Formats: sequence, C-alpha cells, structure tokens
Amino acid sequence: MAINKNLSSAKYFYDNNDLEAAKKICETVLSNNNQSLEALNLITLINIKKENFEEALKYSNLIIQIDDKNYEHFFKKAMILQRLKKSDAALKNLELAINLNKNQAELFNLKAIIHENLGEDQKALENWDKAIEIKKDYAEVYFNVANYYNFNDNYEKSLDNYNKALQINNNYFLALVNRTDLYLKYQKYELALVDYEIITNQEPNMTRMHYNKAVVLNHLGQKKAAIVSLNKAIELKAKFPKAYFLRGQIAWQFKLYEQALSDLEKAYSLKKNSDFLNSLIILKSVLCDWKNIENYQKELIDFTKTGEKTEFPIFIQHFEDSPELELKAAVTFNKYIKIFPRPILKKKKKKIRLGYYSADFRNHATAHLISRVFELHNKENFEIYAFSFYPLNERDIYQKRISNSCDKFIDVFKKNDQEISKLSRELEIDIAIDLMGFVNNNRYKIFAKGCAPTHINYLGYPGTCGPNVMDYIIADNTIINEKNKKFFSEKIINLPNCYQPNDDKKIISNKKITKKEYNLPEDKFIFCNFNRSYKINLKMLNVWSDILKQKENSIIWLFADNEITKKNLKNEFSKLGINSNRVIFADPENHSNHLGRHRLADLFIDTYPYTGHTTTSDALWTGLPVVTKIGNSFSSRVSSSILSAINLNELITNSDEEYKNLILNLSNDKNKIKKIKEKIIENIKTQPLFNSKLYTENLEEAYYKVYKDKINNN
Repeated sequence: MAINKNLSSAKYFYDNNDLEAAKKICETVLSNNNQSLEALNLITLINIKKENFEEALKYSNLIIQIDDKNYEHFFKKAMILQRLKKSDAALKNLELAINLNKNQAELFNLKAIIHENLGEDQKALENWDKAIEIKKDYAEVYFNVANYYNFNDNYEKSLDNYNKALQINNNYFLALVNRTDLYLKYQKYELALVDYEIITNQEPNMTRMHYNKAVVLNHLGQKKAAIVSLNKAIELKAKFPKAYFLRGQIAWQFKLYEQALSDLEKAYSLKKNSDFLNSLIILKSVLCDWKNIENYQKELIDFTKTGEKTEFPIFIQHFEDSPELELKAAVTFNKYIKIFPRPILKKKKKKIRLGYYSADFRNHATAHLISRVFELHNKENFEIYAFSFYPLNERDIYQKRISNSCDKFIDVFKKNDQEISKLSRELEIDIAIDLMGFVNNNRYKIFAKGCAPTHINYLGYPGTCGPNVMDYIIADNTIINEKNKKFFSEKIINLPNCYQPNDDKKIISNKKITKKEYNLPEDKFIFCNFNRSYKINLKMLNVWSDILKQKENSIIWLFADNEITKKNLKNEFSKLGINSNRVIFADPENHSNHLGRHRLADLFIDTYPYTGHTTTSDALWTGLPVVTKIGNSFSSRVSSSILSAINLNELITNSDEEYKNLILNLSNDKNKIKKIKEKIIENIKTQPLFNSKLYTENLEEAYYKVYKDKINNN
C-alpha cells in the first residue's frame, strides 16, 4: 500500500511538472523493489520529459527485461531511440511492437515519421496509410502527412490533410497554425487572414502570429491594419527586427520617410542582416541622406562578397560600378530558390506565343518605353500575352494601350506565383519575357517555377539575374561588351542598335510654358538631371559642384518628389560651397508636360554609376543633349548605348575629368550646343534609336532565333 501511495504522489508531481520530486519518489520505490514496472515506467517518462534520453533508454531496457510481451514497452523504447537518432534500432523495436499488436495506429505513425526522417518517403506514406486504416479519426497522422506535403511543396495535398485534422479535432491549434502559414506561403492572403484572426484572438500573446497577420494585411493593401498588428508584435517583443523592418517599409509607402528611416535603422541595429541594410541604403539614397551611408555601403558590399542568404536581391548599382559584385549578389539570391523543371516545347506552332510579365503595364517608365512595341508586334507571326501583377486601372492610358495591343491582357494580381506559372503552362507560352527582374513588385519566382520553355530577362532590371532561372538577357554591344560579358549568367542577345525600346508616338506637350512657371531664372544656364534621387550620390554631387563653381552663371534643376530630399540636397550643395538658391527642383508631372518642360533646360548632365535610362531617351526625344560617363556595369552603360544609337558618341565620356570638361565646354559655347540640338532633331528621324518599327522587327527576329534554337535542341 505504501508503495502505491508513493507512486500516486510521484504521478501527482509528474503531472504538475515537478519532475525532481517525482524522480526522487520513483528512485525510493525502486531501491525497495527494482522490479516495479509502474515505477520504471514513470521514471522513464520523467527522463523523456527532461530529455535525458540515454537515462530513459536504460530504464526502458529494464522494463523489457521484466516484461517483453507488452507492445507499449517496445513502442516507448522506439520513441527514445528515435530521439537519440538511432533510426535502425528504433525501427527494429517498432517491428517487435507490431508483432505483438498489429492494431495500434501510433506504431505505424512513428514508423512513418522515422522513414520520413531517413528520406524514405514512399515507406513513410505507406505507414501513414496503415495508421489511418486502423484509426480513421487519427488527427495527428493527417497533421503529419500535411506537414510532409507542405515540406515537399504540394499545396493541395497539404491543405487537404490539415483540413482533415481540423475536422476531426477543431481544437487542434498547431494544425490551424500550420494551415495558416501554408496559406501565407502560397499567397492565399484572404484565407490566411481569416485564420490569423482566429489565432490572434485565441492566443493574443503569440508574437509571430501578429507579425504574420501584418504580412498578410500588407499584401492585401490593408496597410493601416498591418501597422496595428506590427505595433502589437513590437509591444510583445521589443527586439523584433523583422517587425520594425516591415513597419518601416509600409511607412515608406505612405511617404512617412522619417518614421520609415527610424524603423529600418532599428531593424538593422537589432540584426545585421543584408536585407535590412539593402533597404536602409536605398531609402537613405532616395532621401539623399548620406550620413554614415559610406559605412553602410561598405558593409553591404562585404555581405555580398560573403554570399550571405538573402530574401531579397541586393542592389548596389546606384553606388558601385561592379558587374562582378552584381553577379555575386544574383548567384547568392538564386542559390536559395527552388528551381522547377520547364515545360517542353513540343512542336513548332503557326504563331509563337510571347508572354510578357510585369507590374508596370501602367503610367511607369517601363510602359513609356515598351507600349509602342506591343502595338507594332507582328500579329501574324506572334501571339502576345501580357500578365499584369498590378491592380487594374481603366483610366491609365498606358495600360489601355498595352491591353488593346495584346491578344490577351491577363490580370494576375491576386494569383500566387504557382497559379501564374501554371496558367502560363496551360496557355502554352513559348517564350516568357520578364520585364522586372529584381525591381520592386517583381514576381521572379514565377520563372523559378518554370512558366515556359524559355525565359528572357528584358528591360526592367539593368543586370544579370544569375543562373538557372533566366536563359537570355536582351542587351546590345555597348551594354554588354567582350570585357564584361563574363559577368552575365544568361546567354546574351545583343540587338543591332540599342537594347532599349522607344515610343516614336510619345507626345510632347504643346502647352506654352515659361521658366517662371517652374521657378527657373531667365538669364542663367540651366543644367538639369531628372533621374530619380537614389541615383545621385555624394561623389556625383562633388562633380556637379565643381561644374557649378566654374560655370558661375548657372543653376542645376533636379527632380525630387518629397521635401526631405530637397532639403538634404540643398544642404549638401551648401556644404560644398554652392548657394542653395542655385538648386531648383522639378516636381512630379504628367508625362507629356514633363517632356515639354525639357525645352527650358540647356544641358542634361547624367548621373553615375546608375545612369539615365528612360530619362536619357526622354531628354533626347525633346532635343535636349545629354552628357554621360560610361562605366563597366549594365546600369552605367545605358545612356552610352542610347547616345550611340542616335549617333552622339561625342557626348560619352570616360572619366570624371573628361565629363566635367565636356559639360563646361558645351555650357560655354552656345553655337556648339545649338549644333548638337540640331543634330539630335535630325538624328531622331534618321538614326535607329527612335525607329520603333525597326526595333520591333529586330526584337522579333531575336525571339524567332531563340524559339528556333529551342526547337532544334529539343
């Protein structure tokens, strides 16, 4: 009786997690009776709970020596051996248990788990099937099967099994959590939100769930609600870098730049992560806030060199002219993406099906450049499909132009990557053309999932996307020359003139404008640069300041879309001895009026190492000369490619000194500027840069060659 009473006490302590008290009682009982199965069982469980698995195994062996006819003893030993990673021994003990009792589902469940850990998937699935045959309402098995399919990227089967587990046990919290995370993983945001609401109501102190809910709300465009969830996550866990990072990104979207900068800096201070640092540098560059930026840039270069895993591609183009580093960053990013097989190009069709993929079929630089190509595509030889990742806006004239020019304009904004890739396969797209690469709002993983037999990196991202995902990159002999082609993973399609398409129908406003309207002086030479502010850096500013000092009767006219950037640039110029009154800003304007205001400027002076792209061709279309400096990377050679295609190589320089001297010489020689402007107007008509029809024919010829090569190599 005393022994039973002692064991009851031990069981009480065990149930209340006082393991030491329970263990002492068991040891006392066993010192009097080392054959007590009840005491041996309980002390085994205590050691399992304490994760003293070697000790647990010792007691388990003693139990089996006393009683080798009970399947539960072998089952328990198998569990211990599994935790000790002794899989073969665990499986042997499970077979002994099954020989004693073939009708216990948990035996087959554990056996399946061990086989799965060994990578023996088929055996795992067979044993889970046996477990379900024995016990139809075994929720844990459905949960394990769901996890298996989740790990193996089978959304449908994973979801089906989570649902079955929850149908059997609607309080199966972990199944609910995993199902919700599955929805998030596969971009089923509306479904995920429903589950995250349930979870955060049931368990309001689960920090990760509030963060994940914020991720979902952000994707659904419910930004303010996302911030509420992020605030809750940070309240629960003050040192939560990812929460600060996402809150900073949302604040950035709301143009709350000071809040955004504070949150991104906080995220990086908590965790030295390249993704956090990458965004921090970009935002500081957008704001022209260069405090400590050189140290940050050096750290990002170090991250790139070490090949640290990133969730987002690293961007260094705006401050470092290094195609080698860009390749390294792309290789690192692709290294951690699962690459799926491509569909097979089965037979030659009457028409080649081209799929263009972008979030920028709208009033955006990409659409400004490529709209005319869509209109000029030869519809007898090509079928054109546009997959749009951005919410539709029927009032957007560029979206309308592109939509009207396609065989099919498909809104895939609410589809996940897998669904878009599957749709592309079903539509039998022959060549998938990614107009985004790694830029904002991209859906790069569509291509990793193999949406077409051939993938092409084109226009949106000025650099390599790395190996395995993109087959080709569209460039020209200036953009990618013999010296730098080794830094591109893709096969190179060099178009005959310039890689960049242009719209020979873009309209320059006829509205009569004056310098006064734009706060420009009447009697000064006007240098301008309408590139985005992130392309401006301190080194560039020093060069421009030298020019302004030597050309005293001049001002510089820059584009900026926020007051912080304007203030910072004026301050930086002032530090370099340039009166802030000589720095004037152009605010955002509709495209036609923006083109029109170029007529007020005298000379466009380019940025480096990220040169003008659309801005350069826009300036030339209006007759405004552009002086650039050529570098080594794709982004540092775009303006040079554009100038070459309009036969203005005399405006391409090779060094800062050459760049400054040419700009000063032109600004001091009105006749020379006048002649160059006249040459531009003439060359618009005679040179290939703005010959949209010729460009489209050359592009189609490249597509046809790619298609033919694929057919021949099948």
